[in-house]
Amino acid sequence: DDRPLKVSLGYMPWSTWPPYDVRGGWAGLALSNYIANSRVWDCPAMLTPPLSTAVQCSQVYTTNPVSTVTYWLWRFDQTNDPVTLIDFWGKTAEKAVYDLENSGNSTVGIISGVSDVEIAVDPYFPRAIPTVAPNLSGLTPHHGGRMRVFLDGHADFERYPGLQ
Repeated sequence: DDRPLKVSLGYMPWSTWPPYDVRGGWAGLALSNYIANSRVWDCPAMLTPPLSTAVQCSQVYTTNPVSTVTYWLWRFDQTNDPVTLIDFWGKTAEKAVYDLENSGNSTVGIISGVSDVEIAVDPYFPRAIPTVAPNLSGLTPHHGGRMRVFLDGHADFERYPGLQ
């Protein structure tokens, strides 16, 4: 295979690990009119501590009944966020890809189409990030890697060094 290796590093830069990130909950709420079954937002592997109780891993988006999101959806931020690179609201898939390709942001990675744009991912806490809480360091719900969903609708499992 002569294709260049693509390395996806997730939401970066990691100068500090976000203590709380509401984007998953925001996406669950905003998309709830389109997705009737709220269980689509909860990974069954997230049922046990410490991941199930970590504030970075579970976002409540409705309270009656209680519904949560256990995936990270950083490209679905609120539209008033000053970092527009991650905002996909109101964009076509082509426009989202174009914006990423032309961002000049080295943390985006290699983007050559909708199949390269990660939109949802399991929470994961690499050991190499010094600001990750010790009880979360190296954890992910799926042993040794993370599940990812892409803008074109496909999903895959990515092995990730430094996890479990």
